[in-house]
Amino acid sequence: MTDPPNPSLPPDESDPTIRPRAVASRHFRKPPQDPAAPAPVENEAEANSAARTASEEEELEQLTKQFKDLVGRKKSPSAEPPADEEARARRKPMPRSGNVNMSIMLGEAPDPTAAASSGSAYDSTSTRTDPAHLTLPPDFAPLAWKLGSVALVMFGVGYILAWLIHRPPPPAEVAAVPPPPPPAVWRAPTMDVLDRALAADQAGELKTAIKLVTELAAKEPNLPGLARYLAVLEVREGNFVTAENGLLALENAGRELPQAWYLRALNAARQRHFDDAYKMLLSSLVLDPLPADTYYQMAEVLRRQGKLTDAVIVSRQALLRVHPGYGISRPTIALKLRLAQIEGGQAAEVEAALAEAIKVPPAAPEWMFTAAALGLQRGDRAAAAEWLGKARAIMPPDEFSAWVDDYFFRQQTATPELVAFRLAEDERRHRRATSWEFFIDP
Repeated sequence: MTDPPNPSLPPDESDPTIRPRAVASRHFRKPPQDPAAPAPVENEAEANSAARTASEEEELEQLTKQFKDLVGRKKSPSAEPPADEEARARRKPMPRSGNVNMSIMLGEAPDPTAAASSGSAYDSTSTRTDPAHLTLPPDFAPLAWKLGSVALVMFGVGYILAWLIHRPPPPAEVAAVPPPPPPAVWRAPTMDVLDRALAADQAGELKTAIKLVTELAAKEPNLPGLARYLAVLEVREGNFVTAENGLLALENAGRELPQAWYLRALNAARQRHFDDAYKMLLSSLVLDPLPADTYYQMAEVLRRQGKLTDAVIVSRQALLRVHPGYGISRPTIALKLRLAQIEGGQAAEVEAALAEAIKVPPAAPEWMFTAAALGLQRGDRAAAAEWLGKARAIMPPDEFSAWVDDYFFRQQTATPELVAFRLAEDERRHRRATSWEFFIDP
């Protein structure tokens, strides 16, 4: 069903189904324009752009005109300016910034447009651009001096207060170290007491010797070697604790350290503390690696511990450090070396060395003891007794007793063939009391 036709419209446009485009164009048709009127601007942006273009063209025309006038004035001779013009030129125009001080700071030139104005406040001789107007007030210098003085005084007071509050610590006072006393030396009175103590020691009177040395050490505690000799006497007497205390005091004083370690090892070995004795001997060797006695005693400790291979090595090092007439003799160290070799299963090497040594008679006593030790190792006690008899015939009694008292021979001298070489208990005790060896029994 269709709508009825509109009577207000023309017949061809009343029906909306016939010409819809014509109807739409008729409702949105533009009104008629006046030909004399300017064309309408499509939008506001174009209008603004056109206005700016017109103003720029006017400014450009004015600048061009001014430039031409300036060029024309330069080419034409300058005429005398009138009086009123000269006076007007001497006037100081108003700065463009509107402030004299600000204009000076910004470096602005005078505004030429303001020069023509008359009756200005800046026409007078005294203006705000006068340098005299920019000077400091007369009372500024005394005030600045007073303020500076007060600031300086306050700074000084603050520094003093800070120093009082955070005072630096006083320098440490170094105590004056007294000079060391002159080294003590043996003099005639002290030598007389020492001689008496040595005589008592040789006679076996250890208590008398200890008493004499103790009295001498109380009077002269810094005599070299005196404290060590007293410790040796205490060890031989069996006073192990007293000897250890004396040696520790000697170590704490920093005196005779290698010898003190050596005697501490002697004291430990007499008490059968073999591990401690070995460590103390090592400490002595670190401080003084030259004495042969230290290596010899270390080899004896290793023999008692059953470390025969190490004992052989250390005994050879002791032989390299032997000095004739000082300490344990070379024949003693060589004999103990061959005994360690026999005990350690190196008897063949010892026999070869013995065969070379006895080719040219007479044989040395240490080789006779070596032949006796080889006979005991094979079980031939008769041959061992023969060699021991030959050695006793040519050796001093004390040296023969020291060698035959070695535990290798002493454990065999209880047999009937060797009982004649066994030392009596009194003789053995006396020899141990007068000897510096360790005498470590197995």
